[in-house]
Amino acid sequence: MTNMFDTFGMFKEIDEQAQFELVENGFVLRLSGRDAKDDYVNKSFIYATKEDFFEALSDLVEERK
Repeated sequence: MTNMFDTFGMFKEIDEQAQFELVENGFVLRLSGRDAKDDYVNKSFIYATKEDFFEALSDLVEERK
């Protein structure tokens, strides 16, 4: 199980729009937002399994509440 803070902790604020890709060897989640210094941040996260990918999505939903 991943820790949301470890995964998305560099974001102070995450934009509402997120993108994902189904790639040959897994999944890519792309997020944008702001960091603690209020600078723009764009990050891509790569997941090899659908379980890890869906866990990350679940963590992201919880973070946005």
